[in-house]
Amino acid sequence: MQQTVVVYERPGGQQNPIYQQQMVSVPLPQVVEVQQVNSLPTECTDRFPEQFFCTTCQKTYVSRIETVWGCGSCVWCLACSFSVILSFLPCCVDGLRDVVHYCPGCDGEVGVHRFMCDC
Repeated sequence: MQQTVVVYERPGGQQNPIYQQQMVSVPLPQVVEVQQVNSLPTECTDRFPEQFFCTTCQKTYVSRIETVWGCGSCVWCLACSFSVILSFLPCCVDGLRDVVHYCPGCDGEVGVHRFMCDC
């Protein structure tokens, strides 16, 4: 896209009050749109809160986590059923349960870290 600008010159570079009209085309500056590349993950898979980019909210957050009973917790209980104390260990220890990550903005599930097995 170009814009036409009228430039008035003095003939011969003199201090002459008579001006001559000349048409000059001046290119307009181009608008360059820069899109930021997001290097943050869109899914969380660790046991602890992680920074991530929510594709629903289009914002960066630190995940909110909750521990839940999963397949690995049930396997632990069955494997340790010979001992009443060991079989109830997943009830007391968060490290023996699955961790679910949620977006604090839209409360959507962002990822799951599974204990022992991925079923």
